[in-house]
Amino acid sequence: MKDILHTETWRRWILTAILYAFFSVLPALLILRFVIRIEFAILMAVLVCQAVSFIIFRRKFHATAARMVTAVCVLFEASRGEIDTAENQKVSEVIFNKDDIHNLSFLMLWFSAATSVVVDALLPWAIELQFPLADLWKLIGCIIALYVTHEALHGLAALTSARVPIRSLHFGINWRLGALYCHADRPMKVCAFRVFVVLPMIVTTPVAGLVLLWDPAIWSVLLLSVTFAGCAGDVMVLLRARRYDNDRWIQDHPSEVGFIIFPAGETPAHHALVSEPASPEGESPAD
Repeated sequence: MKDILHTETWRRWILTAILYAFFSVLPALLILRFVIRIEFAILMAVLVCQAVSFIIFRRKFHATAARMVTAVCVLFEASRGEIDTAENQKVSEVIFNKDDIHNLSFLMLWFSAATSVVVDALLPWAIELQFPLADLWKLIGCIIALYVTHEALHGLAALTSARVPIRSLHFGINWRLGALYCHADRPMKVCAFRVFVVLPMIVTTPVAGLVLLWDPAIWSVLLLSVTFAGCAGDVMVLLRARRYDNDRWIQDHPSEVGFIIFPAGETPAHHALVSEPASPEGESPAD
């Protein structure tokens, strides 16, 4: 797929149009039709406007689509048994690009919003379209609570699954990415690292979904979407970490979104690696 997007053929424009329709046009039409419930004629007018905007800004849409697809495909390219032998014999840093994380976050945001709309169309009750001031405060309060819980769950997973001492956990705000972070400055096995990364997503996202079912409204749709999209960095780290054997040693990166993987069959004691928590401006590990 990513090879098609990087070639000058008609196939790349078809693929770009499909991605644009799936991640931009379709969610917008679902929201307009089933949430706002606008008339069909107006819906068609919106569709025409989106088609015209795609034609006018097609190169920009193509560049964005190519970057998104490349970033996602890289995560699925290699399985555990396909890693280069040379990579197994050295300490390697795996760092993710900030723009790629934002692009994946955008896709996850739209996916969860569109899913909420589809669920709303299938269930007997409808999403409340009004957005009073009280709902705004509920949204802000729940987002803060879930994001704090998200980082606390990272810490809990490090303490229980990886047996990291509590003094090795560091919490703070990454001002560069505008996100909270939890950093563990001690190596752990890959199997424990996966739990460390994924636990917040498998807890906070269902909780946000239950809030949507309990109070179907615009604010709860936004809560679910923002909560799920906030796990984009964790998803990228998890999918990349799946390439490595469970018994290898891995360490949360001290200053970037990513990790440090140690050679197969060796412990971190073989390498003079010092992990000091970076300043809040530069640190963004498992966020």
